[in-house]
Amino acid sequence: MKVVTAFSPGHVTGIFQICDEAEDPLLKGSRGAGITIDRGVTTKVSVKRATRNRFEVKINGEKTGSAKVSEEVLRLALSKAEGHYNISVEHRVNIPIGSGIGSSGAGALSLALALNEALELGLT
Repeated sequence: MKVVTAFSPGHVTGIFQICDEAEDPLLKGSRGAGITIDRGVTTKVSVKRATRNRFEVKINGEKTGSAKVSEEVLRLALSKAEGHYNISVEHRVNIPIGSGIGSSGAGALSLALALNEALELGLT
């Protein structure tokens, strides 16, 4: 079993502009400025070879059925991996969830970084 841990900080947006006029989703989003904070999300992944892909996500020690962002990151990473894996994900969130401090983004980034290393995807 391979275990990898990664951290991503939270972020507080100071100013921003919503950019949703374009039809192309690649041109939509937002731009702005803010500050990165010391606290954030630490994610530990435990990866083991398997006969089919399976994963479990815990947030602060609790199994959750509402980890849609993490589940999408897992699906994308597994689609690039060679073989099949059982993956356990443990997010330790040290910032308020749902308060606009980037907990979803920090969770997604820390998970992507950990999976990249654990699955040896070679992404940069």
